[in-house]
Amino acid sequence: MESIGETNFDLVIEGTGLAQSLLALALSRSDKKILHLDQNSYYGGEEAALSLQDAEEWVSKVDRDARIVQSESSKLGFSRAYSLALAPQIIYSKSVLLPTLVSSKVYRQLDFLAVGAWWIYEDGGEEGSGSLKRIPGSREDVFADNTIDLRAKRSLMKFLKFITDPEAFMQAIETSGHTSLEDFLSQEFNISLDLQPILHALTLSSMPASQTKTSFALPRILRHLSSIGVFGPGFGAVIPKWGGLAELTQVGCRACAVGGGIYMLGQAIQSAGHTTSDELARLRLDNGEEVKTRWRASQRGTPPTRSEDSTKEKVLTRSVTIVSSPLSTLLPPIADGAPPSACTMVVFPPGSLQHDGSKLNVPIYFMIHTSETGECPNGQSILYGSIRADDDEGKQWLEKAVHALLNASSEAEEDREVLWSLLYSQEASKTEDMPSQGDTGPEITDRNVLFSKSSADLAFDDSVLREVRTAWQHITGNDSGFMEFEDREVGEYDEEGQ
Repeated sequence: MESIGETNFDLVIEGTGLAQSLLALALSRSDKKILHLDQNSYYGGEEAALSLQDAEEWVSKVDRDARIVQSESSKLGFSRAYSLALAPQIIYSKSVLLPTLVSSKVYRQLDFLAVGAWWIYEDGGEEGSGSLKRIPGSREDVFADNTIDLRAKRSLMKFLKFITDPEAFMQAIETSGHTSLEDFLSQEFNISLDLQPILHALTLSSMPASQTKTSFALPRILRHLSSIGVFGPGFGAVIPKWGGLAELTQVGCRACAVGGGIYMLGQAIQSAGHTTSDELARLRLDNGEEVKTRWRASQRGTPPTRSEDSTKEKVLTRSVTIVSSPLSTLLPPIADGAPPSACTMVVFPPGSLQHDGSKLNVPIYFMIHTSETGECPNGQSILYGSIRADDDEGKQWLEKAVHALLNASSEAEEDREVLWSLLYSQEASKTEDMPSQGDTGPEITDRNVLFSKSSADLAFDDSVLREVRTAWQHITGNDSGFMEFEDREVGEYDEEGQ
């Protein structure tokens, strides 16, 4: 067997983030010689899922501005009992990712769980008096909601009818796309400012409705509503079990390894030489070895390994909170005939919280994952929070919101102890005023593929797949057959035949 220094690789992939791992999956049946590297000791890059010990190492090596707080409670499990996602996302039922996973045959290695109820936090006027209101998911829910008066219901029904009318929808995008969602809902449908948060929440926008463009908001509201019922009654999104997107990266890398790809963790490219007459680039690794390759693929904004890089602008602050309660009151049955939910969404709209005399001016989002996800022990849950705010300010708001959410959850105080929390910041690559990931990438020059930086979105961005497909087309020279595989013969490569 040739050493890696003697092999002329067709492709060297740097990083095992989602885009790179999906490219590895796409090329897993191509018979190309692939070397896949990651400077980290784990798979997943920015989409990784970490144990408690992994998280501590991640903080010390990658983001020393992050903060971990651990209680002394005996309820906290052992390190490997947790699989904490750094960038959790929901996947809408109409996402192109799901049929792609089916056509590539790796869906058999994945389990998907339903995203259930969506909640909105309403300020009660006094400290600790807020409550959670379930967001209507259908016309029937709107009619059944006794907290919405008849006039407001008519306005909502008018909007719901409009957004499912393709001609009216496109006309609104063309004529009112530049206006804010707040102005659009007020002027076109007479929807009050008090009622608008339930629609704005469905956009998953990191900005308030007054700063969220209609051209951004309407497609996302339609995505949410049109996804409900695709895989079962009452829900429109799913999450992968065992660590979210990190599980997808593992599956992609495993498929490439089965197809002959070579994997090296804890290795990065130290330097790159010029391409010579044989059209092979020379790359020197951290361990001193030199490898030759025709193509090289990496991602913009690869996670830094030194805290000095933390001086870059960070505008998205996240939190991971382990709670000693399943928070079952927030996961009611979805609908008759629907699967049980393993995830619920909670939204804090602007103005719903106060801290040190200031009001929250951007939304805060929480994904609550139960133990059914495999991310925590039975009887516990994980709260994944995010806010578009600078480091210190964002952490303060997230801690405030966690406290308010638990108070409003109807769980007994002694049963909802915070066992462990991680607060950290990330650079947000995507805003309402910027193009999505796939509109600007990948950048391909001199056989170098540079994927766009990972999206900070809370829902899987289909443009990731568009970038991967473009890279696949350039590397293989094919226009069709992307991620379309036949079943492997049982026992051909592994005991599962996958």
